[in-house]
Amino acid sequence: QLASTSGEVAGLSRARRNVLLASLALVNFFTSTAFSVLGPFFPREANLKGLSVTMTGIIVGEFQLVICLCSPLVGAFTSSIGGRFVYSWGLVICSVCSILFGALEYCPPGIVFAVMCLLTRGVSAIGTSMFVVSSFSIATRLFPNRLSTVFGLLETAGGLGFMVGPVIGGALFQLGGFKLPFVSLGGFLLLVVLLSLCVMPSLVNDDPNIDGSRPKSVWTLVREPFCLATLFGMCVASSFLGFVDVSFQPFLTAKFHFSPVIVGLMLFLPALIYSISAALWGYLVDSRGAGLPIMIGGLAAFSVCLLFVYPAPFLPYDTNLPSLIAALVVVGLACSAVVVPVFNLIATESYKRGFDRSLTTYSVVSGLVNTAFAFGAFVGPTLGGVALDKFGLAWVLTGYSGLFGLATLICLIGPVRQNRGFMRRETRGVSFLVNEEGEDGRSPAIVGPVSQSADCLIDRDGRNEANNNYGSIGNTV
Repeated sequence: QLASTSGEVAGLSRARRNVLLASLALVNFFTSTAFSVLGPFFPREANLKGLSVTMTGIIVGEFQLVICLCSPLVGAFTSSIGGRFVYSWGLVICSVCSILFGALEYCPPGIVFAVMCLLTRGVSAIGTSMFVVSSFSIATRLFPNRLSTVFGLLETAGGLGFMVGPVIGGALFQLGGFKLPFVSLGGFLLLVVLLSLCVMPSLVNDDPNIDGSRPKSVWTLVREPFCLATLFGMCVASSFLGFVDVSFQPFLTAKFHFSPVIVGLMLFLPALIYSISAALWGYLVDSRGAGLPIMIGGLAAFSVCLLFVYPAPFLPYDTNLPSLIAALVVVGLACSAVVVPVFNLIATESYKRGFDRSLTTYSVVSGLVNTAFAFGAFVGPTLGGVALDKFGLAWVLTGYSGLFGLATLICLIGPVRQNRGFMRRETRGVSFLVNEEGEDGRSPAIVGPVSQSADCLIDRDGRNEANNNYGSIGNTV
């Protein structure tokens, strides 16, 4: 048994950990639903309250910006404060803010309504960053050898919540007006929080710095070319998802004369594919160890298919419905292929840089990943909307195609530069990190049990530097 599973989590049975993961996914689903209910009616209600389209966009975009700014801080302090504490209070903040946002129906119109919306959404974003960062760090702490599978399952739950949220929001708005969607879902979320805390253990900081050394900083990872490359690819993908929300509805209406229902179904398609495929990509990353190839393939597929969603100006081709549907399916598959492997890739890189398999490491990685995703989700609808007005949809999609192509090249080149001092040799079932200069390196490079694959440092003479507690690597070879 790995040392990282020692302590309190080691005493949890597999069934108990599965129940905990299911509760995290359930809460992820309902929080995503609560966040997305305002889409069908809030722009119109904000206009009735005297807000401009620009101010409405600022209120919506502020949410991701605050998450981007808060996530690194939450990731840095989650392990010292306690994952359960950060998780529970983040959810409480989200629930209360949702209820308060519904009460803004009684707020005076104009600047007062705008300020109260900004405050409520901003505080809710702080709670969201606390919940998301802690939930991913807790889930990966429970399943340290299944990082991408866990990440994919939680992404699937969140994606499904974002898909059904607008439907539920529209129905509740018609039934009871502005306040009913927020008050009902906020109250229900509080109930779900109480139920989930009944099965949530108190995860303590298990960072084994017994020598008194300071834990490694997030900047250790930010400075690494490989981490920057993967985070850049994820940021571009989340940016495009945000851009779709503000750009595709006018395009589909003008080009195909679709009704609002059909437009909603068209936008529903890539989200559905994303949610279904996220869990599949996570399983493949963990079982096949193909995180980087899957991510690079997703980036390359993004780069190509965007040229056919709305043909680039230099292509002698016109948009038709079958090619558009096929492109949207590829967008959903490619987006999940880009996003899901990132957590595993950066976590694995952190082990190589001296981080331990602890709640501290998972919190730092979770904060970093969430920051990159939120930054892209903020930039996409804001700068993307400006670019859309200035250059048109064809050129903006062509620009995104170029960005995804650039991200593909960066992810191809980054690992080569990152590991130029090491050779990676793989044998059947066993992979080694070999120092080219034959130096003896006794660093914590073992990242998995030998039962499936063993990672260890060996020198040029083939001497095993692994601890015997991990099994007989010589017999495996």
